[in-house]
Amino acid sequence: MKKIFLTTFCMIFIIASTLTGCSDAKYNSETSPHISDVTASGRNEGSESSQYVDVTITFEKAITLGDDPLSNMDITISGESPDYDELTITQSADNALTIAIPVTAITTGNLVIDEKEEDTGYPGILNEDGSACAYPFTCELLIPSGITLTTDDSYSGGGTRVNVEGTWDIRSITWLELLSDDAPVTSQVSDTSELYQDTAIAVHGHDFLLSDETMIAETIAETLTRHFGSSYAFYADGTSVTCEKLDNTDTAQLELKIYTYKTIEEK
Repeated sequence: MKKIFLTTFCMIFIIASTLTGCSDAKYNSETSPHISDVTASGRNEGSESSQYVDVTITFEKAITLGDDPLSNMDITISGESPDYDELTITQSADNALTIAIPVTAITTGNLVIDEKEEDTGYPGILNEDGSACAYPFTCELLIPSGITLTTDDSYSGGGTRVNVEGTWDIRSITWLELLSDDAPVTSQVSDTSELYQDTAIAVHGHDFLLSDETMIAETIAETLTRHFGSSYAFYADGTSVTCEKLDNTDTAQLELKIYTYKTIEEK
């Protein structure tokens, strides 16, 4: 009877250990999955209440997911942690997982992923045979708004012209930089309520469900005028935005671009 009980106990222990997703797996430099990239994008399903940020983490080798894929993972957007119970995690490729994060607005849009407990790795993300968990990493990036700018090379004036493509995916901010001979132009606004990313200014997408490219071009021109209007003139025409210098003796080359950044670091 004791032998039967012991055998049954061992079988239950083995099965239970298997179902935990090998949560006790440690990381090592040779067999652990190492991060190769992280991307983020916004989307909506047509309403204020259906806004999401999709974060995809890609590794250099195939992975398997444990019962808690986000074990030891600390995620923040604009310095705030999401409700982890509301997150949806899928294995989007052999070597990648995607985290769908419900949002209402992302203000600055800075996404940070790091370990909750240092020097632990990510026990919920494993190599194919479950013998090692994902190697420790931290990453930070600016969530794209969905709007891009393309320079109009046919423009021959003394400034620059860009075409607006895309619309806001979610209620977010498009960060713009005005450059003069590759050097950022500093905003002339002293209002402390204004938001900045380094020297980039904020173009707000409050009406993201209603805005089209023409409306966005007008909003960009208005925002640029508020920040730089004493030195430059900005005009919206359809989906294009033109920047011209008020000083005719200024020979600097102007550029208007979307500001973004991404850093990935293994520990």
